[in-house]
Amino acid sequence: MAGAASALFLLDIKGRVLVWRDYLGDVSAVQAERFFTKLIEKEGDPRSQEPVAYDNGVTYLFVQHSNVYLMTASRQNYNAASLLLFLHRVVDVSFMLYLISSLLSALPL
Repeated sequence: MAGAASALFLLDIKGRVLVWRDYLGDVSAVQAERFFTKLIEKEGDPRSQEPVAYDNGVTYLFVQHSNVYLMTASRQNYNAASLLLFLHRVVDVSFMLYLISSLLSALPL
């Protein structure tokens, strides 16, 4: 199945998996945490800032928003541009809806 992400991860700033959804069963949360700790160690390297990375046969795509990373992983060939666009839209829509709802709940009635 070309074009599908194996898993979707939500990680904190230290690389711990907060929430994840496994779709195909070929990438585990442990692999994602190991990869992310490697990425954090190379944080000063300009190449580590790229949103697409390859490690041990798994391709990772990620975006950062505040102290949270949204990441996909797959062992298969998939359309990186469309998945990266999907990640950006999830961040834009989901976090903005959360922000708006928290602001509205803080307003006095």
